[in-house]
Amino acid sequence: GVGGTLLTMMAALLTASGVLALLTTKESITYVLSFLTVFVASGAGVGGGGILVPLYTLLLGAGRDAVPLSNATIFGASVVNLILYGLERHPLAERPLVDWDLILAMEPMTTVGALVGSYLNKIMPTWLTSTCLTIVLAMTTYRMLSKGFKVFKRENAIMEPRASSVGRNSYGSFTKTESHEAL
Repeated sequence: GVGGTLLTMMAALLTASGVLALLTTKESITYVLSFLTVFVASGAGVGGGGILVPLYTLLLGAGRDAVPLSNATIFGASVVNLILYGLERHPLAERPLVDWDLILAMEPMTTVGALVGSYLNKIMPTWLTSTCLTIVLAMTTYRMLSKGFKVFKRENAIMEPRASSVGRNSYGSFTKTESHEAL
């Protein structure tokens, strides 16, 4: 697929330029994992910082530098996304693919939050920063899973009557009908 092709191209480019020869095994693994994280996160429309910060902290031992490194990585991915999708039109609606009005409304406060967070990251002890990030990530994971289960239950409740009318269960498998018993 596309991901495998991109990964192969990236590895060939890095090998040809000699960059991988300069990296340790941990750094190489971190580089590949951060690329895959950003690749998947960009496809999902999120930054990926929730995965990048622990990745940089655990594999590189970045500690206090994990957050700025994650921000730099996400910034690079954002520039690539802007180049690829900035001028695209929405396929089903008469508007740009990127919602520029939403960006203009959100980015000033996002920038202020990033600046305040960077300042706090410099003055707080590393253990406190790690604890705060862990709490935020745990709360976000809980909210995401809760919402996912609610949507799953709601979709199953909607699909159940439809599934029984066409001889399928809620997982899309055919149920046993009279025609099956005759065989």
